[in-house]
Amino acid sequence: MLDSGSPEYYYDFAETPVRGGLMNQLLIKTCVLRMLFHSESVIESSRSIRNGLKFVPDELKKTDLVATLLKLKNANIDDELRQSKTNAKIVLDDKKPFPFPLTVLTSDYLGIKNDVWNQ
Repeated sequence: MLDSGSPEYYYDFAETPVRGGLMNQLLIKTCVLRMLFHSESVIESSRSIRNGLKFVPDELKKTDLVATLLKLKNANIDDELRQSKTNAKIVLDDKKPFPFPLTVLTSDYLGIKNDVWNQ
């Protein structure tokens, strides 16, 4: 399974993310953010944008929490986000059909309409 987005979207509409502010950096570097994740309300809040992980088994929720804490400040993820427009251009410049059948599953973002994404 691949989690991806349209290269057209990332090239035409995605904005380059700004680096984390001083407060975010401070919370991460001092491990305050990790400490906050011992609170069930903080954990639930972090899951709220993903439908609260309603249909995810508890064991996978634990894995998700570990992954969240590991990626709080990850240079690779930051770099991928900064490079998203450049990477999308590379894909668009060298489009080729897949030599195999591909099924694409899509969904909305928890009921939030986004006309640009739905083009």
